[in-house]
Amino acid sequence: MAAPTLQAEGSDVCATSGTPGLTLPAHAADDILIMGSFFWGPSPGTVPDDIPTPGNPSGGAWAPVLGSQIGITDGTNVRGKGQLFWLRCASSTEGRSFTRGANWDTGTDTAWYVRAWTIRGCITSGNPWDEVDPAGPFRTANQNFDALTVAGAERLAIHFGLRSNAEAGFMGAAPGGWTAGASDNNTTGTDGSSRTYRQDNVSADTSAAAPTQSASSVGGYFYAGISFKPPASAVTFAAAVAGLGAVSAAVARERKLASTVAGLAQLVADIRRERKLASTVAGQAAVADAITVNGTVLLSSSVAGQAAIVAALKEDKRIAALVAGGATITVNQLRLERLLQALVAGNAQVVANLTVEGGVGAAVIVDVDQTVHIVSTMR
Repeated sequence: MAAPTLQAEGSDVCATSGTPGLTLPAHAADDILIMGSFFWGPSPGTVPDDIPTPGNPSGGAWAPVLGSQIGITDGTNVRGKGQLFWLRCASSTEGRSFTRGANWDTGTDTAWYVRAWTIRGCITSGNPWDEVDPAGPFRTANQNFDALTVAGAERLAIHFGLRSNAEAGFMGAAPGGWTAGASDNNTTGTDGSSRTYRQDNVSADTSAAAPTQSASSVGGYFYAGISFKPPASAVTFAAAVAGLGAVSAAVARERKLASTVAGLAQLVADIRRERKLASTVAGQAAVADAITVNGTVLLSSSVAGQAAIVAALKEDKRIAALVAGGATITVNQLRLERLLQALVAGNAQVVANLTVEGGVGAAVIVDVDQTVHIVSTMR
């Protein structure tokens, strides 16, 4: 899995009548196209209609990004509208068609501005973002775009900025930690300009920041921030988690955990069942080798003392007398803590001499299925 990227930046188009002749930037199937658009029309002194959602002669459906369009003011009254639209590409030949707002004015004191960008490597179904956060409109200098919420690793955070008058180097210098996209300025009508600011491959919420921006003399400017999501993954534990890196990497390679795995209990169950850690994680073979004593599953490196084995052995009535009274048990002259190593040694059959205080003798036999037999050697 990798973070989405800003793949291509298109050229802007501005129209004072009719519709803009926008050429979409290069794109491919599963890319996301983002189209920024604003209309500015101070006459005849009414609030302009919203920008109509574009059509697509190629069949895919453009949709609004912002829940409501941004009203751009002349300082007092709304005389412009701004919106972003998005399209999930089905091919490399997507299209667009435009319709003007019913009450829009025409002439050199107006501008209908559009520009598009291509985002590659997003999640392949549903909305491609964690959050959409607009800011503005603004008329004063150096206003912030908002913080963006990031809901996981490997995100692309972009703020799309549009302005209703053209200024060379729109949005000026990038805030610290942000990368500026190409500025595009169009002098048709009352002009327009746009630029992006982005952070690549982020895994935590971004902070609000203020690009260098001059005050607006005509209309205003606004930002629309989007945190784009990468493709869905079946791996639920990130390799970067301290202490779990090797485990996560091994599980990811084996593709054994579904995205719906709930909690560590299921992870342990999957590891026991698949026995994958034994061969893929150095130094963890002993953890993956489970033994069974009277139906109780024990892990060779996770037994808390010898009490668990003693309890399991006591369930076998054949040795109840031997361990009664807390007698010290030894295997081949070694105490019980060595018994576990014998049980998981991998031999087809393990036979060890067992003695108990007082000279009582017995033999420990472990079959290939790890069943434990203790047989008295007394005659």
